[in-house]
Amino acid sequence: MRIALNKQNNVQMYSALISLLNINISLNFCHELNAIIRSINYAKKFSNKHQELRFCRYNKACVLKLYDEIKSNTMDKSKKREYLYWALKVNVHASTALADILNSGLGPNGTIKCLVSGGGDLKLTKDGNVLLREMRIQHPVAAILSRAAIAQDEVTGDGSCSALAVTGEIMRLAEPLINECIHPRKISAGLDIAREWTLDYIDKSAITLDIKIEKKDLLLNIIKGVIATKIESFLVEQMSEAIYNSIYCIRPRTETAKDPSSLIPLDLFMIEIMPINIGIKPEVNFIKGIVMDHGCRHPDMPHELFNCYILCCNVNLEYERTEVNSSFLYSNAKQREQLSRSERLFIDNKVRKIIELKNKVCTKENQKNFVVLNQKGIDPSSLELLAKEGIMALRRVKRRNMERITLCCGGSPVNSVEDLDVSVLGFARKCWEVSYEDQKYTFVEVDGDPKSCCITIQAPFKYQLERCKDAIRDGLRACRNALIDKKLLPGAGAFEIAASEHLRSRLKKENNPKTRTGIALFADALLTIPRSLAKNSGLSPNEALTAAQLAYRQAIENDNGLDNKYFGINLDSIEPINPIDEGIWDSVTVKKQLVSLSTTLSGLLLIIDEIIRAGKIVKNDKLQQ
Repeated sequence: MRIALNKQNNVQMYSALISLLNINISLNFCHELNAIIRSINYAKKFSNKHQELRFCRYNKACVLKLYDEIKSNTMDKSKKREYLYWALKVNVHASTALADILNSGLGPNGTIKCLVSGGGDLKLTKDGNVLLREMRIQHPVAAILSRAAIAQDEVTGDGSCSALAVTGEIMRLAEPLINECIHPRKISAGLDIAREWTLDYIDKSAITLDIKIEKKDLLLNIIKGVIATKIESFLVEQMSEAIYNSIYCIRPRTETAKDPSSLIPLDLFMIEIMPINIGIKPEVNFIKGIVMDHGCRHPDMPHELFNCYILCCNVNLEYERTEVNSSFLYSNAKQREQLSRSERLFIDNKVRKIIELKNKVCTKENQKNFVVLNQKGIDPSSLELLAKEGIMALRRVKRRNMERITLCCGGSPVNSVEDLDVSVLGFARKCWEVSYEDQKYTFVEVDGDPKSCCITIQAPFKYQLERCKDAIRDGLRACRNALIDKKLLPGAGAFEIAASEHLRSRLKKENNPKTRTGIALFADALLTIPRSLAKNSGLSPNEALTAAQLAYRQAIENDNGLDNKYFGINLDSIEPINPIDEGIWDSVTVKKQLVSLSTTLSGLLLIIDEIIRAGKIVKNDKLQQ
């Protein structure tokens, strides 16, 4: 018997198939079966594409087994409910798979991931932001989670791994509850209440400190707590010192400000991060000045000058094409020569005005030198004139560097060479050029108190440069967050343990049965952070977590319920530590964002009951069908 199967009416297809198998069930279950098979096929499709994210392994044998259970009426309600919530199962596997990948990198002892590009380039990193950016994620749910975590890292500078770890744990704990006939809406409502309680607890329990830029030891501890989880231990001290010096360099000058409201907040873009691919091992240095990744374009120009006046300009010292279509006509070679001579004379006059300013400010008595940093081009003839006068000139300087140089050396950039005077000039103690193989670097170093600076990274491999660069950016943001918040939270998993205990204590007074499940679930999910820290350090997660919880509860009882004692995970032994005494801190902004992001994302994913392909059918989809 042949049956014509219509793809647009799957219910009729399954009904005909069931009738062939002599299964006596209603047409309503055919609708349910249609949803089940469609979800299985959808999950199987992504399972084939993502071997690292094994969402399911169901095939035709599972479907036939399902038919047998239907025929014999042996399927229990919980299993039937599990099939009907297949979209939820896909979301759970997507979130938990991402969490499993990132969990192993949490903490200073976390493992490193090796990313291999299509061209064979290697990148070794444990930064969650870099991992999520570089990994090829095609599953829609996993892509949503990764984009949300990347957005958090861009704003706060940290917390991408922790946010996805908590989100994945929430989804993992919610799956068995839903299979036990607890509606996802109840769990989602409880997560909303837990988010409000936790954010309120952060505001009340955060330790208010007099965090100022002058408190070097405190800021160094904050920076170390962030970068120690991303780079090798021998680089932590060196890098944290460079980050603090750069933050101190761009600080608002409250002592010279007439009005405190006119102070400009910390602008991290005024810190140049310059990677240099040399050396045997990674090295990070703070430069009290600016470093540019190019040098002089004339061999006769000086390569090292002391006590230099700096002229920053945005002037074309080369043949300039018109912005509109234009033409110059000539009838003989003499007119052509006159035209070329007048063009050359126009540019030479600009150069001579710069030379006149140099001769005015640099004399034999004061032993001063002159440096020109031009944002636009300088042609060879102009370079020749400048070189004869002993002027170091750089062309095509980046616009951002022009702003940094002005803040570092003083002076002001000019767009014309007319009416040049000493007031537009900056001053640098030393300017010199360094060549590393085929690459040239120009260093401009100043004395005094500059408002911009540079951090140089020297390493033999490209992946080491990128890894240090990402760690420096995270450390800068962590320091800025602390200076803005004026509050800190204890690190080493102590905040998560304290917040979990706080939620459980408030849960005892909660009378609404609809929200109790979600609140308890979030309290358990927070503990995945200290548990992962212990696991990545080679300790027993349950023993280390239990010891920290007992120490915290005992401290609370001794202090009459005041939450002023914290205990976190000790990476060297099972005995808990007090992170405040050890100088291990977490950012308030990062933890608030972590709580908001994890509860919001998981609450939305839990109430998705079906995943449907939308949009027009493209050519590739037609071929696959």
